[in-house]
Amino acid sequence: LQRQTLWHPVWDGDASAAQEFSRLPEVWRDAAYLIEREGETVGQALLAVLDKRLVIREFGLIAQVGLDDAVVPQLLAHGRTRGAWRARAIVQEVRWPSLRGAGFALTKQRTTMQITLVQASVGAPPLRQVDSRLASPRDIEALGELFYAAYRDTIDDEGEDEADWRAHADDIVSGYFGDWIAEASFVTPRTPPFDSATMLVRQGERAALLGQMVTRHSRVNRGLAGALLRESMVALAALGFSQCFLETTIGNANAQHLYRKQGFVEVGPRIMYGEGRLGGWVVGWLGG
Repeated sequence: LQRQTLWHPVWDGDASAAQEFSRLPEVWRDAAYLIEREGETVGQALLAVLDKRLVIREFGLIAQVGLDDAVVPQLLAHGRTRGAWRARAIVQEVRWPSLRGAGFALTKQRTTMQITLVQASVGAPPLRQVDSRLASPRDIEALGELFYAAYRDTIDDEGEDEADWRAHADDIVSGYFGDWIAEASFVTPRTPPFDSATMLVRQGERAALLGQMVTRHSRVNRGLAGALLRESMVALAALGFSQCFLETTIGNANAQHLYRKQGFVEVGPRIMYGEGRLGGWVVGWLGG
């Protein structure tokens, strides 16, 4: 199968797919499925049932007319047989019409953005317009507090509490989303509570992912995010990275303005987030 992730483009032959899979919690490794039709492998998906909810991720299919409409009911039937009564899907835009047709409601859209790092910046001093320093594993508690303060009551707030965000910060540092690039992750000010932070992880041999770019509500529009983002990009170039990717929510105008100003451009299909219920659908088996 081709490597399928939420990040674009992908690099044929790199080892990232196996590394990413090995980092997944057991509940997700056990939820990895190949999709077959008439003896032919036609796709893959992660299908986990968490708290009576089927979560569909990494859903990829070969290009074949009508295949999405045939497969989606089977994914939902699988969830019902495992006790799920509701579902959440995080899928590429091309997969969305069949899910919408199955009753899913769109909750948000995200887009991937990319910047090509300028190697000429290697050796240039970082732009230290703010009192910043590199993030450290000792900062996890303070980062969790910052993430909670930054996301609360925004378009990306999905009800997480401070403990959830602290666990998320720990996941980043621990390599859950890819090897953490501590040498390009910054916080400001130098001592907690932090006002802004960048957290970078490796997504390929020479590609990085901006996993978090957050600023406390009371400190927005002061140039903090832009300054830290520039520092991170200069640091990545110095480390030999050639590209950096990020994912941002459509409708978060401030974030998208910041990223475009820094040189990021939109690439790849959008990522669609949707919710649905599993009760009442009539499904059949794939042909063959």
